[in-house]
Amino acid sequence: MFIHMACVVFLCLGTICLGQKATVIDSINVLRQASLKSQDNIEKDSLNLALIESVKSLLRRKDFHKYDLTLLDQTLSYKKLDKPYFGFISWSLLYNTPNGADSVKYHTHILLREKRYHRLYNVKSSGNEAPQALRTYDITDWYGAIYYDAVPYKLKGDWNFMFLGWRELKDYRQAKIIESVSLKADSVLFGQPKTLLNLIPRGRELLEYPTNVRRSLKFDVESETIFFDNLVSNGASVSPNFSFDGYRYDKREGMWIQREDISIKATE
Repeated sequence: MFIHMACVVFLCLGTICLGQKATVIDSINVLRQASLKSQDNIEKDSLNLALIESVKSLLRRKDFHKYDLTLLDQTLSYKKLDKPYFGFISWSLLYNTPNGADSVKYHTHILLREKRYHRLYNVKSSGNEAPQALRTYDITDWYGAIYYDAVPYKLKGDWNFMFLGWRELKDYRQAKIIESVSLKADSVLFGQPKTLLNLIPRGRELLEYPTNVRRSLKFDVESETIFFDNLVSNGASVSPNFSFDGYRYDKREGMWIQREDISIKATE
């Protein structure tokens, strides 16, 4: 088992050194699938560490934006922007525990490159703590989530981002997440205060819903609006009611202001 793991890691890291774009993506995908299939936590952890190094190597490359991230394994979430020069790769990994309960670890690796700096942020979480709407986290205490989109905006002349993500909760519930992310020189602030206005200023919006329900949370480029569908109770169950609320950035206020009953032409 461990000999097989070592061969996988050696072959993958070796191909990355060749510098071939398709091969780098293939190596990341092989490590990801191997870590998902492994039933041994020690082996799983070693494969995941190799995956982390491969992802960091990809993000550090000067030609990172020339890579086609759509070729990444479907269990890896990503975003890539040209202005600013930005990208992230995000994922979770399930571990077995002695008591039979599942344990999930979350990873997000973020790149921000400008003329005066090239920053790479590596964030991980054990996933033991559920996110809180009014709390600000940093690299040391990040709660853990899988991000799938990032909307850039300027705040006091610096680039900030509104991240869209997902997180599993307890008791058969889950949450879509909207949160302001500020990339500092040596850290990351998740849920930067007073960037979202919904009754009271906050840095994070948690949209909770049952695990058997689908809920959209997307950014509409045409209207420059982050939108999500509302849910309605129907006895013991809930379902989308085909109406949408959302957030739109107000440059004068420097905040994303909530808008109710917004019109979105296409939700898919």
